Amino acid sequence: ARSLEHIFPGNTNPLGNAFGGYIVSLMDKIAAFSAYRFSGGIVVTVSIDKLSFNLPILMGDYVEIVARVESVGRTSMRVRVEVFRVTFEGQTLATSGHFVFVALDEHGKPRAVNA
Repeated sequence: ARSLEHIFPGNTNPLGNAFGGYIVSLMDKIAAFSAYRFSGGIVVTVSIDKLSFNLPILMGDYVEIVARVESVGRTSMRVRVEVFRVTFEGQTLATSGHFVFVALDEHGKPRAVNA
């Protein structure tokens, strides 16, 4: 799954850098969408692992967020998420991490992933 977002002033600190929490929320949304599509139903985030902020994302930048399911357990999926800072000069990896999701049934209980 992919998403393209624009960084607005309300999502930045006084230095003009995007808040880390805002970037993580964007990552979680696209990761959840990727896990939802892969599993065929509702998923919940259970952990975030190896989150790395490699370079600042600035007000006015665009970010492209790319998520892909890397591994699958019986009820869980590990999703790799990369955030690229997009400027007129090109794009550079700014942030990355792994998100783990569990698939849920209609009663909120873990269910097998429909792979």
